[in-house]
Amino acid sequence: MKKLISTIVVLVGMGILPLMAQTGIIKGFVYDAANGQPMPMASVTLVGTKMGVATDAAGFFLFLRVPAGNLTIKVSYLGYQDYLQALTLANGGIEQMVVQLKQSTIEMGAATISAERLRMQKMNPVSSHHLTQVTLNKIPGLTGQSDIAEYLQVIPGIIFSGDRGGQFYVRGGEPVQNLVKLDGMTIISPFHSIGFASVFDTEAIGSVDVSTAGFGSSYGGRISSVIDVKTRVGNRREFKAKTTATTFGYGLFVEGPLKKMTEKDPSSVSIILSNKGSFIRESSKFFYPYLDTMGIPFQYNDFFGKISLVGRNGDQLDLTGIHFTDVAEYSGLMKTTSETSGGGARFLATPSGSRLLFEEAVNFSEYRSEFLEEGRRPRRTRYNSLDATMKVFYNGSLMKLEWGTEINVIHTLHIFAEKNLYQEKQYYTTELLTYVDTHFDTGRFLIEPGLRLHYYADQSYFSPEPRLKIRYRISDYLNLNFASGLYSQNLVSTTSSDDVVNIFQGYYIGPGLVQDTYRGEYVDDKISLAWHGVLGLSYFGPENLKLSVEGYVKDYYRMINFNRYKIYDLVVNSPNQVEPYPEYLTKSFIIEKGWAYGVDFLADWNTANWNVYLAYSLGYVTREDEFMDYVPHFDRRHNLNLVAGYKLGKKKTWELKTRWNLGSGFPFTQSYGIFETMVTGYGRFTLDPTVSGQAVIWYGPLNGGRLPWYHRLDISVQRIFQVFKNQSIELNFSVMNVYNRLNVFYIDRITLKRINQLPILPTVGINWRF
Repeated sequence: MKKLISTIVVLVGMGILPLMAQTGIIKGFVYDAANGQPMPMASVTLVGTKMGVATDAAGFFLFLRVPAGNLTIKVSYLGYQDYLQALTLANGGIEQMVVQLKQSTIEMGAATISAERLRMQKMNPVSSHHLTQVTLNKIPGLTGQSDIAEYLQVIPGIIFSGDRGGQFYVRGGEPVQNLVKLDGMTIISPFHSIGFASVFDTEAIGSVDVSTAGFGSSYGGRISSVIDVKTRVGNRREFKAKTTATTFGYGLFVEGPLKKMTEKDPSSVSIILSNKGSFIRESSKFFYPYLDTMGIPFQYNDFFGKISLVGRNGDQLDLTGIHFTDVAEYSGLMKTTSETSGGGARFLATPSGSRLLFEEAVNFSEYRSEFLEEGRRPRRTRYNSLDATMKVFYNGSLMKLEWGTEINVIHTLHIFAEKNLYQEKQYYTTELLTYVDTHFDTGRFLIEPGLRLHYYADQSYFSPEPRLKIRYRISDYLNLNFASGLYSQNLVSTTSSDDVVNIFQGYYIGPGLVQDTYRGEYVDDKISLAWHGVLGLSYFGPENLKLSVEGYVKDYYRMINFNRYKIYDLVVNSPNQVEPYPEYLTKSFIIEKGWAYGVDFLADWNTANWNVYLAYSLGYVTREDEFMDYVPHFDRRHNLNLVAGYKLGKKKTWELKTRWNLGSGFPFTQSYGIFETMVTGYGRFTLDPTVSGQAVIWYGPLNGGRLPWYHRLDISVQRIFQVFKNQSIELNFSVMNVYNRLNVFYIDRITLKRINQLPILPTVGINWRF
């Protein structure tokens, strides 16, 4: 029997080996010939066969088990000329190529819409939004140019705190629970104090992927949402520049090749340099004299730089650096300052003998912030992280796979100043993780199972996190979509729930200041944990109409939040020391639970001239702490956004855009009254004259009140003048809050002085492209 089995194995092997030897591999990258940008979703086929694939985000494609011999490869993309190349594939050979596609005379607006349709056919749209520069430009540019912050506000499920404050909440998650990445760097505060300006320069953006729930296992360390911003490479063919000057601020963007890409030699070195900032704090006194004496007290300055090196075979090295600053100052009331710095390196390569694409990256980022308030001690925070990652991509016709591993070293420093308690805490920790994301497309079903293994070294906590996304194609236009997964995070925030509007975020990592029990039960691991479930329908019709409706649930079954009950600041000198007070009165952080659930509706219609967009969210958010159930301050029940744009003129040189937002009022903790303190000192019953007479607030039930409804109308008009062949001037006029709605921003509880959101605010700007 053994001899028979051995004979069969040898014969089978002798039959298989020749078959294996008669095939080979073809792989490569596809770029835009005009500027050298990678082209995702380009169609690559082998003429005369049924073999075909689409390029990934890096423009990479791969064919396995290609029959050896003479072949013709075809690369096509809507709006570009087809590329054909004949080649001879040797037995067991590997052919690697770089393709440069040239634009055709097809109208690029129609091509962009058709490319979006192709992309939608290849992915599961559940709770996912893929943004490009074309997408971002649909929203009125209130600073003179489009901005991510403006577009995010119209995505269903996302709530912004208003024109001032710059905080966003995603389907019941808090700002600290949103993961924001810029080319792999962790960005703690992506938005400036003025709510419609982000730290990102739209001109540098390649793509933005927003996941409001149910995101895949390649993302983690946060339990609510993901915003992944990827910048593009600089123009590899010629130098381009854009200057911007508005009543709001300024901008300068430069890109070009240090070593030019050519048809014969695709290798290149290109750069991007960007600087944008505001001078509205000074200019508002001149342009907007109707404002109060404070004017518009915001100022920011953002620097971005990137160098990209590409080899002859498409291998790429990117070096990136950032520096963002922000100041908001209300004289006599409060002042916030923040600063973000960082840098990173990313290497993308497919070795000549490999069928895989490899990516290695090292990134560092640091965030510092300070909050000063009249009559109180300052609050300060600092967060920095060093990340090293390695990813492997397999891009087959029926299955795609991504495997990655990562190590994160994180440091936080926070100075607490709440309820007359003052302390400084800093902490270091390390996170280790590995994950695998897979993608199986059977035609009718698109199945994406994934698994993330996340280890928090400081707590010796191992978190296995399965993820699953499924799309079922009901018809060519209608899909049923599902997503679910488990999520964890170690970072917590020290936002005060006593603020009518929260404008400061402090950050802390580590278990030392966290309550040990929850409602009488001991909790071993001080890690926030959540489960997401999403089910919805999506429609992409022949008239370029996109519709979607999604129901979602987020179970935040363990959360670490700032402890509003703390009134004592104890120092433990020995492990056997017994604290005289309950820990819910002494710990800085408390354990909570919560739910977020709701329904989001989206309608999006695009033509060559028109775009119409409607998004409505109905959401509920609840929390449960040691003593009570309550709603957090961002529990906005209804949120509606209407966006419309129209291009006119023979060459579409005029563009009109408008956006209207309506939102129900945020919860806030009411003040029942104010009374004078009656404090005794030195163990006697006599009054202390040094403190008597200070005002103390008598608070009502937590978030028991509701602010008025918020609504605002914005419009913008743009006119483009083609000066020379490669030069154009864009004139912009925009008006924020057209009918001057008085939306509340901040109320000082002692003086009852009210600061509103921004009033009617016209802006004029000019962009010069050359």
